[in-house]
Amino acid sequence: MKNITKRKDNGSKKDTENLILLQNEKISTLCEKARERVRESESEDYVNELQINRQKEARFRLMVFQMLQESERRMWPESDLVNSCAEELDFSPTTARKYLAKLCSSKGVLKRIVVNNIKHITFKLEGFLK
Repeated sequence: MKNITKRKDNGSKKDTENLILLQNEKISTLCEKARERVRESESEDYVNELQINRQKEARFRLMVFQMLQESERRMWPESDLVNSCAEELDFSPTTARKYLAKLCSSKGVLKRIVVNNIKHITFKLEGFLK
């Protein structure tokens, strides 16, 4: 996985390269935060149902962020994303949909868009530029 830490700064906030580099930095930060959540949730000695759900959600977030980061257009069909994550992480698609709904909420970092009558998940660009 590519981790971009350099940013060109020629004073133009609307420079496309700067926006792309800034977005890449933010995505890398989101992935790292998700990895930290996974590590923290797995380091607990006593595991209860709430901790199990936190572990599942942390793994789900990390997988979604990585899938979107690795996709060329930074978007993924929603149904495939839900089913792929549920299959890989061994929990129900219903649980995956709940976690995705949280990520796509007004305070979340993802959004749903429709391309050719298919719902896709992508990053909220406005969230990256704050």
